[in-house]
Amino acid sequence: MISKPKRKKMENLIYEVFDALDDSEVNSNKYGEMFDAMSDAQFDSFFKTLFKDEDAYLTLDVVDYERTLKMENIEKAAKILDIPLFEKVIMPHVNMDTKNPVISKYEVPVGCESGSL
Repeated sequence: MISKPKRKKMENLIYEVFDALDDSEVNSNKYGEMFDAMSDAQFDSFFKTLFKDEDAYLTLDVVDYERTLKMENIEKAAKILDIPLFEKVIMPHVNMDTKNPVISKYEVPVGCESGSL
């Protein structure tokens, strides 16, 4: 069972990230209402189920020309989560030698945690 301090920390991180992505707070309020209605056991069960499915995630609701996702907001959220958006990458299609890999000269957009693929 999840402890109350850990639940609070998880919720605060979720709200912080969604507020960075969407300053209207529509998304944070949506998840706040959803989580407020859950007991600690339901919250724990919800996230255990979510984390078991690598294709499941909390979605961001955007409305074109009203609540549009902007790159600077993505950068803010990535910084909060400590996820790099740009990195130098190994290019195995150029050289398959693992002892002498070819690495990109410049950082390229990656948008995911290192080693998460």
